[in-house]
Amino acid sequence: MLCACTDWPLLYTYQAVENMSWDRIDTMRFEIERLESGSYDVSMGVRFSEEMPYEDLWLVLEHRIDSTTALALPKPLIIRRDTVHLVLANESGDWIVPGLTLHTKEKKVFSFEIPESRASFLIYHIMERQEIPGICEVGIKVK
Repeated sequence: MLCACTDWPLLYTYQAVENMSWDRIDTMRFEIERLESGSYDVSMGVRFSEEMPYEDLWLVLEHRIDSTTALALPKPLIIRRDTVHLVLANESGDWIVPGLTLHTKEKKVFSFEIPESRASFLIYHIMERQEIPGICEVGIKVK
């Protein structure tokens, strides 16, 4: 008998950061070709090593929804942009996220309700420093 588990994420994936150093111009893009109409939760995360020099990160999650059907015109596009603060260490500088040499921090960013659509998610950092060393992967979960 097959289980219709609704707790499984529709999308849960991470993309590797080239050379474990995330440049401000390196935007991570995640696509979902078809979302059924309904309610969804969106979380994002980073995986990083001990080389990451910051106790927290400031990121932007940009969400674009094209709610058109097959050949319908005009094409309505919904854009949402959220600034996300990920706290990674306590005041003493000790990591507060699990991991021995590779740490993962995920955070729910928002929930949304949409008609059937196509969606894309863009993630980039807005830190002062151009490159953030020690960032291994950036990911997203849509559930």
